[in-house]
Amino acid sequence: MGFLLVPVYAVEMLRWGDPENHHYLIGVYSDFQKALAAGIEEERYRGGCGKYEPRISECEVDGDLRTICASIDVARKLLKTDEE
Repeated sequence: MGFLLVPVYAVEMLRWGDPENHHYLIGVYSDFQKALAAGIEEERYRGGCGKYEPRISECEVDGDLRTICASIDVARKLLKTDEE
């Protein structure tokens, strides 16, 4: 019996956009728009100066991560594009 694997979106905040610096997970979402909005909101919460930038990765259960978004600028563009 087969089943459909639904992608989820993990949102991490990376200090100065660098995964080698301090970073933390803010959440895992089933909806890409919610993941984008969460990353943008967290960046604003952290001062909005780019100190922490969102990295959004798509994955399936027991699968590999695939980075979709790795900066606040890309997140903002993607959010606008998907809302239009």
